[in-house]
Amino acid sequence: MKHTKNLTGYAGTCRNASNLLASIQSCRQSHKIPATECVGIAGVPSKNTTSYTIKLKVVSKETGKPFPALIRIFPEELAGQVKLSDPIAEIFSTGFSEVALPRGNYILRISHFSEIVPIEKAISVSRDCEIELAAETWFDFRANGLFTGDCHNHVNFPENPENFCNFLRATGVDYISACQGWLTQDSSARGHDGKKLSAFLESLSTDDLAVRMGAEFPKTRFGHICWWKFPLLSDPYGCYNDYHDSSYFMIAGISSEKCEKPSEQIPFSSEAPVFKLKRWKDMGGISMLPHPTSWWRNRSDSTLIATNIGADICFDLLVGRLYDTMAIMGYDAEHVFYQNLWFKLLNLGYRIPAVAETDGGIRGKHLIGSLRTYAHCGGKSFKEKSFLKAISSGRSFLTSGPVILAKADGRHLPGTVINHKGGKHEISMDVMSSPASDEYISWIVIYKDGRPCKIIDIEKKKLKRYSCNFFFPLSKTSRCWFIVKAYGKRRPKTKAFADIIKYAALCEKETHAEYRELDQVAFTNPFYFVPQGYSEPARITPPLKGRISDSVTGKPLEHAQIKLVVPDEKYRSISSGKNGGYSIKRISLLSGIEISARGYDTKIVSIYADYPPLKEYFEHIYSGKWANSNRKLQPGQVPWKVFDFPKIKRILSSLKWNFELSPEK
Repeated sequence: MKHTKNLTGYAGTCRNASNLLASIQSCRQSHKIPATECVGIAGVPSKNTTSYTIKLKVVSKETGKPFPALIRIFPEELAGQVKLSDPIAEIFSTGFSEVALPRGNYILRISHFSEIVPIEKAISVSRDCEIELAAETWFDFRANGLFTGDCHNHVNFPENPENFCNFLRATGVDYISACQGWLTQDSSARGHDGKKLSAFLESLSTDDLAVRMGAEFPKTRFGHICWWKFPLLSDPYGCYNDYHDSSYFMIAGISSEKCEKPSEQIPFSSEAPVFKLKRWKDMGGISMLPHPTSWWRNRSDSTLIATNIGADICFDLLVGRLYDTMAIMGYDAEHVFYQNLWFKLLNLGYRIPAVAETDGGIRGKHLIGSLRTYAHCGGKSFKEKSFLKAISSGRSFLTSGPVILAKADGRHLPGTVINHKGGKHEISMDVMSSPASDEYISWIVIYKDGRPCKIIDIEKKKLKRYSCNFFFPLSKTSRCWFIVKAYGKRRPKTKAFADIIKYAALCEKETHAEYRELDQVAFTNPFYFVPQGYSEPARITPPLKGRISDSVTGKPLEHAQIKLVVPDEKYRSISSGKNGGYSIKRISLLSGIEISARGYDTKIVSIYADYPPLKEYFEHIYSGKWANSNRKLQPGQVPWKVFDFPKIKRILSSLKWNFELSPEK
């Protein structure tokens, strides 16, 4: 990318600004479109006879002030194509920008997510010129106390930091927790000094943009972890290999060799990721579980799937909630299996704040901010503390374009737990479509406990804005939750497909992936209605008992020491009895366990990574045997039964674990 400036104050970030003539000629040749001569815009002729400088100024129609925007430029002859190749120029405008264009006819497309009405303007270039474009506000998010951010992204060196920040401003992103590669070369000193790296990223912040150091750490077969707020790492790049399950990822989904027991054939050898998660949360971190059902195959004959699945989500709920948020919109605006998993977990009584993710950058298919979470922060100026609190409490809605402003009983925002005494209640909603000229709201779906209880079909009216109230009665003992979802002009093929739980079950019997075509979707976090005195399910602290013996003779070991190393507690130690037996009444499931005896090698294990029944449970999820046995399932589709919540709850409710110690050599 090239950054261009001049003395008159025109500045912006332009991609593909060089060699445009070659790009245009290539486009014309590939589409069999002849070169054309055009009448130029009046202006001062450039000394360069092959290209002209076009200065572009974008201003707010309401205030007249410069307005940041994403500007894409296409040859006019390609503008009618349904599927366009990359634009010949892409400008991350701060309000003022310039670009050099060869003689010809072009289409300018100007956008700023759903905040302005998109502008499309035809221009004819034959001379240097200045063009001013007035952006009309569609919906002012900040004026309504709504702010957005992203914590799952990858912008690598040598991307220009100024380009990165200009892109975020041009697309209306307020907060970025930047993941690896942190705009930094892995061999640089900054890449191995957490304080310097964090300070570098924060130095990019301005009044209208907060840039922070984030991470997608750890990345293991059990799942990945992203961070809205990330504690400092002493050596970010140096830690990467230790926090990345490389030995597994180099085989899973790639190798055709049979691997029936990956937990044994490719053992996990690093610190259990749950320990890092707990440690960093204790340091103030705010976490996200990304792409919870994501998987794929790199080759059809691989025994193992390539996995990004959040295999430990049920474990997390049972041990006390280390994940603060979970991605429910990602890769696709309508991800049926993310939603299905979420609905099932919500129905178990847990409150799980949903967020959107992109796993993207500033170019390519998945752009930062193309899917986003808008948090209700109250004020009209961005405050990081308020934003993070709103995100982690679910006071937000997720969107690829539409806007949903919804309240329960006139005052409660999404994410609120509403203690009720029965009677009549209501949810009011004001829904707006994306501002694109051909977009409108087709359906508004209200879900109760994961099932559609009302579908408001306004498709034939083709309205861009619609407001209504939904009324419903509750008994005094009722516990339920509601979300509001809006579809743009593309909605599910049938109303039956709006039933996420039924549709996900259908995907196990028939091949379906049409939901990925739904590009304009928004939904709120839940409104939780609970009776007086209700609380979430408590964390499990089960008993642990077992026997310690000699691995060679089988002889029970008396006076062996069992030390519990718990992340949030001090060491606890007990001794085995005459028969080698031991018993602990209550144990944290986050415990590491150290077993030692005189004359024997010490053994160190964790419940998370080593307890055999749990190990087998995790292996079943991440290995993908269930996917190999049902080829109707498409990448990203994980049935609810795979997570088998009743099974893991039984496994963790009472622990029985025998240990064999090897004699010292």
